[in-house]
Amino acid sequence: MRILQHAKYLGCIGLLLLLLIGIFDICGVQMTQLSRDPLQRLQLPVYLGLLSYLGVLAWCAASAIMLFSAFLIRQGHPDSLPARFLVWMGILAAILFLDDLFMVHDTIVPVHLRLPEMSVYLVYAGYTGWLLVRFWRFILEQTDYILFLLAGVCFGSSVAIDIDLIPGKIGTEDTLKMFGIMIHCYYCILTAAHAVHSAPPPGPR
Repeated sequence: MRILQHAKYLGCIGLLLLLLIGIFDICGVQMTQLSRDPLQRLQLPVYLGLLSYLGVLAWCAASAIMLFSAFLIRQGHPDSLPARFLVWMGILAAILFLDDLFMVHDTIVPVHLRLPEMSVYLVYAGYTGWLLVRFWRFILEQTDYILFLLAGVCFGSSVAIDIDLIPGKIGTEDTLKMFGIMIHCYYCILTAAHAVHSAPPPGPR
């Protein structure tokens, strides 16, 4: 039975992959354009974009850790407040991971959708503001909130430089962004570990 269950999930993943390849093929994009590494294809130095790749990996790690930890806690406590916080924080990290990976706010939104880049920042700010309003007590009482604030300061300063609110070069902007990502990832790891460790054991079923 478990083999059939695994086959079902793997089959769904395979179908989604084939569907994605098929859609791009209809649009005239070849498989090799999707599968080959850009640096190899363009014969560029292997270190190009290194920090950007590390940032994407950190976002992905933060999201995976938060969501998986929430899954573990909700096995015994479906309505757990820490689990809800982990879910929404994991979703935020996943969104930012996809944004960085596919250059959503840099290219897709302003170039292809013809919307101002600021609209993306406003959405992220609104989401973060909702998190703070919804979970402020939990953040202050059960997490290392100083790390959360420090990451927010780094991100805010990076965005302010990007939209020319404060002076700064692109190197400074990217450095602040990287510090923000790493601090945020560290905060997520600590928060998830504490939530899982503090969760009471599941009751009898």
